[in-house]
Amino acid sequence: MELLLKESALTTVEFQEIKRHTEYGFKLLKDTPGIPLLSAHCALQHHEKINGTGYPLGLSGTGVHPFAQWVGLLDAYDAMTNPRPYRAPLPPGQAIEVLFTGAGTLYDKSKVEFFRNKVAIYPVGLSVRLSTGRLGIVSKINPMFKQRPVVRILTNEHGEDLRHPEEIDLSKHLHIMIFRIGEDALVH
Repeated sequence: MELLLKESALTTVEFQEIKRHTEYGFKLLKDTPGIPLLSAHCALQHHEKINGTGYPLGLSGTGVHPFAQWVGLLDAYDAMTNPRPYRAPLPPGQAIEVLFTGAGTLYDKSKVEFFRNKVAIYPVGLSVRLSTGRLGIVSKINPMFKQRPVVRILTNEHGEDLRHPEEIDLSKHLHIMIFRIGEDALVH
């Protein structure tokens, strides 16, 4: 457990130990009554990559169970969007772009595209700081561009409240990005 909290780079030996969590998870789930064997295999394979560069078995292509591919994709997204002792989290949109760069090599392209197109990474009510410096709240999800929501703007770029909040559709203003989210967005 202490390796998970380590703030500096892992040694080769430490990284090899971290990688064994797939095997530990497999054994734990396999030996637990009522847990399907497929769940154990998903735990074992969730770090396998479709190009064969993953671990622990170096499986590739269809050798990686489709459910394990989903678990691996979602685990990667979760790891990128949550803080770690050694780095800050990525904004959800940026994490999606990182996943998309691995589409077709690390991850099944159709799964990455489905995730990108179907999952609202910025839910209604989420506080956001835009690249313009303005603070807003997600007011609507764009059905065709879920990563580019409609945002109700609450402040100007200097942090001053607007008398009449306005809405901006980020799918029509591609030069404006969501810079920070949640509590981090409230810091100017």
